[in-house]
Amino acid sequence: DDRITPILGDASAILGRHYDFILANINRNILLNDMEAYAAGLNPGGTLFMSGFLEVDISAIVDKAESLGLRKEQQDLREGWAMVVCKKQSRRA
Repeated sequence: DDRITPILGDASAILGRHYDFILANINRNILLNDMEAYAAGLNPGGTLFMSGFLEVDISAIVDKAESLGLRKEQQDLREGWAMVVCKKQSRRA
């Protein structure tokens, strides 16, 4: 209860802070635009959960994530909607 504090807002709400996980439930364009802030806000080994986008957008989301040192761990589909889970590498190769 005291270890998780939801933050409602755009990516600027996490600037300068670090987290073990971030949940971003928003559309493809905002995810792509803000993913650099999400990656910067994750601790090494941290997890980024992204949802709220269409199945056809998975490759764009994953490509952007990988370019920022995030590795896709999981994806799930439901009625055309997608969720992707990525993990921040401990260090960039």
